[in-house]
Amino acid sequence: MKAASIKSRWITVALCIVVIILIVRLVPHRGRSESGAPHAARPSGANPYLGLRSLVLEGKRANFGLGPGSSPTQPFAIVSDWNDPEGTTTIIAIADGSASVYRGKGPGSIGGGQAHESIRNAALKAVEAAAAAQPLMHATSEYPLPARGLVSFYLVADSGVFTATAARDDLLGGHSPLSPLAAAAQNIVSEYRRVAP
Repeated sequence: MKAASIKSRWITVALCIVVIILIVRLVPHRGRSESGAPHAARPSGANPYLGLRSLVLEGKRANFGLGPGSSPTQPFAIVSDWNDPEGTTTIIAIADGSASVYRGKGPGSIGGGQAHESIRNAALKAVEAAAAAQPLMHATSEYPLPARGLVSFYLVADSGVFTATAARDDLLGGHSPLSPLAAAAQNIVSEYRRVAP
């Protein structure tokens, strides 16, 4: 158990390093480059969370220190993108109990599942809910963010990525077969808020 805990802490440290690298690469630098030329302008909306999201969507079990699944379609990660009036929020859960919440505008939360059992349990329940929802999804190799008022789910498995999209109001109102998965994802956000100082 301790070896698994140490391994998952190293994964969290690695993800934090990736975040720092992405921030350094995506945040525009002021002034001039070493050659004296002005830096090229970057899009003003650049946000490192898209890079972190891609790491999960394109990841493999081994990237997260996970052993083989019981079937090729058993999820080891779930990515849910919520397009709200405030912007897009991405909620990620990994089968090792890691959980992250990335916001297109504003700060996010990474690694809470390593430090807080309630967040770890919420992440594990979200992955379990994703397994139950997998038959409702279809395979995809594209991962667009949803339009306003919609929520997209991406289930990451050994056999590929599966997706489904539903209206946010239907999900939160319990009117969608994906509502249990939506509730499990939102529980991660709730647990982060509960443990916040």
